Amino acid sequence: RMEGFAERMRRLAAAQFEQLLFSVTSSLQAGKSLENAFREAQSDLSKIYGGGESVLTRALRRLNAAVAHGVPLERAVEDFRRTLAIREIDDWADMFRTCRRTGGDLVQVMRTTARAIAGKMNLEREWAVLIAAKRFEARALSVVPFLMIALIRYGSPEYMDALYRGEGRIVMAAALALLVCGMRLSGRLMRIED
Repeated sequence: RMEGFAERMRRLAAAQFEQLLFSVTSSLQAGKSLENAFREAQSDLSKIYGGGESVLTRALRRLNAAVAHGVPLERAVEDFRRTLAIREIDDWADMFRTCRRTGGDLVQVMRTTARAIAGKMNLEREWAVLIAAKRFEARALSVVPFLMIALIRYGSPEYMDALYRGEGRIVMAAALALLVCGMRLSGRLMRIED
């Protein structure tokens, strides 16, 4: 279950990072410096998430404190990236560093990255809903054979007697084995990993 917790924390950090990028982008468009944009983003995130402390907000607070103490922004962003170790942030940090060195359009990079992360997260949410529906279907289908046997056995027991004597036992054992194999296979297919 630790993997599930870590995945939830990663998704929360990615969602907050998306908000961070939107906040930084709007501050840059308003003419603020990059350093001030990150400070403003910290304030915005604290308002959006009710002042709650998360991995991303702690890392952002450290980034802003480092910059306030004279650490170059590029190095602070690199520390931010290492602290969080999230693929989206790694990609953004690479683009950020390249833009700073080459003089690229940082506002456009931030906007594009935020849109890409939002699209990816929407796709992940849709995928999770689809997988949950298929898991439910698989579980429901694994119960149906037992319900049918119980109904037939209750409705006309003489019809089922042949399946519990002689060769019928072999047929029922084989059917049960196939059902268990099918349930295990569907369980494995539904366990999708990144």
